[in-house]
Amino acid sequence: FCFVLSPSAQALSHSEKAQLSEQQKLFLEAEQLIKRKKRKAFRKKLVALENYPLVPYLYYQDYNKRLGYVSAEQINTFVERFPNTPLSSRLQRQWLEQLAKHGKWETYLENYPGEGDATLQCLYLRGLYHTGQKKKALSLVEPLWKVGKSQPKSCDSLFRTWLQSDYF
Repeated sequence: FCFVLSPSAQALSHSEKAQLSEQQKLFLEAEQLIKRKKRKAFRKKLVALENYPLVPYLYYQDYNKRLGYVSAEQINTFVERFPNTPLSSRLQRQWLEQLAKHGKWETYLENYPGEGDATLQCLYLRGLYHTGQKKKALSLVEPLWKVGKSQPKSCDSLFRTWLQSDYF
């Protein structure tokens, strides 16, 4: 017997709800608390679910809803605690993009994992540039420029600056 959780407790019929385990019920209740922004009640439910296999999804949903307020420590703890889930890299990426969007370059640079696609690489170089490391940033642009395809929009301002520099 395998039961797949629905994204919302409201999507379950009465008979399906009756078949849920206690942890499954707590999980669905916690999801609803996230949606209703009931953080204190959510944290209490989370304690009861710490050993539940789907708990990373709750943390992800919570952090994703509050990306602008989540600390580097919280993100890094999530990535370290749940390294083998697809959520780790997704959350880290979304958080890094949020930092860049709001010009929080120091925090971006401190937490950039040193790898990633062109978007994250360009944001990293933009971060270097905006924090006074202009020469270093511009010296690293060329490999991103010399590819056989269009690069993401996050590279555009960096490329414009580079094209007008002595590094081009």
